[in-house]
Amino acid sequence: MLKRALKTVNGGDAAEEERGAFLHTFNFNAWDEIFFFFNKMPEQFQRMRTEPEYLRYILASWYTGLQDMDQVVAFMTKTNLSKKAIEEFKNAYLAYIAHVKAAGTAIIR
Repeated sequence: MLKRALKTVNGGDAAEEERGAFLHTFNFNAWDEIFFFFNKMPEQFQRMRTEPEYLRYILASWYTGLQDMDQVVAFMTKTNLSKKAIEEFKNAYLAYIAHVKAAGTAIIR
């Protein structure tokens, strides 16, 4: 009689390990959260802040669109993000660029 070993595998976790997905933690505190409650971020940035896959998607589109940091900061400033939020998203973009280059999937500029 054959016995099967039943094992639960989380495909998402396995795929993330395999791809070495970019993960970023923002440095927003409780006061920032209160500020965001009363002064809503544009939807794109709110989703980037709370949805890691969406953050990766947007940062990848900025990177593949050859957006330099000045263009990205100008875009964020135009959307009326707070200085702290701009700094946090700027840090996320810099971390994404470093991650892509370290993973060897960088686009040569």
